[in-house]
Amino acid sequence: MSRIKLSSAFGHPSNQSHVTHFYEPTVADLINITEMPVHIEEELATSYLNGLIAKTSADEDSANWTAADRKAALWHLFIETSEDPLISYNYHCHHCGKPHYVDVDLRDLDKDITKQDEIDIHQHQIVIAGRKYEVEFHPLNGGDMERLEQLWPMLEVAKESGEAVRISREQMELQLAYSACVMRFPSKADFKERLELLRTASIKEYAAIAHIQSEVFEEQRHGLHSEYKEGRFYLVSPALPCDEKEGKSTRLLMPFRPNDFIPAI
Repeated sequence: MSRIKLSSAFGHPSNQSHVTHFYEPTVADLINITEMPVHIEEELATSYLNGLIAKTSADEDSANWTAADRKAALWHLFIETSEDPLISYNYHCHHCGKPHYVDVDLRDLDKDITKQDEIDIHQHQIVIAGRKYEVEFHPLNGGDMERLEQLWPMLEVAKESGEAVRISREQMELQLAYSACVMRFPSKADFKERLELLRTASIKEYAAIAHIQSEVFEEQRHGLHSEYKEGRFYLVSPALPCDEKEGKSTRLLMPFRPNDFIPAI
């Protein structure tokens, strides 16, 4: 059975020489992913993207794409196949103190996309438990996001409990998991090995590692304007003007939920 290709190709923000052509989503594509549990959003996104790849000069498995490329690809598919690519939000304006209700046009996010010719892999020497290691720092990829989302429910349960110590523990677990995802040790290929090694770092040693990670994250930044927080990415909205205060505007942090960018029937 022949399939319709989208007329507009997707250029990967992490590497402008990588281009992917997608098929237009069909009812069958949506039926296939509705069988998957909705709480494993990143795994669902991998299945959805892989099923729509017609041709690509990047890796054929979107689990190996950077997390930012995956977000941009879902956004690209959404605006290319939606007649009205809007997301509704309400927020409390800190300029006028009143609630505002807005429809964010996702096409406007195109103005703030960061593109790189190629992502530089950063090499740094770090110290853990007094021992020096040469490591590489990579951007998060789809497989990393699938690992991190396994920890989201525990943090949500902790926040619902309102117990500060429990919340802090789960936040730290997510931070360590993030570190284990983006760091590559020549002698430690397994994620669990890296995670257990990081647990042996002193507070001072881990603070130095976190500082490097923060700097590398900014240098490797690409894709839609977004921020990473506690295992999730948040899109930064276009500037939303305040109707009550002239010249004042607000940028919202909008949770990027892959499910929100997969069309419904």
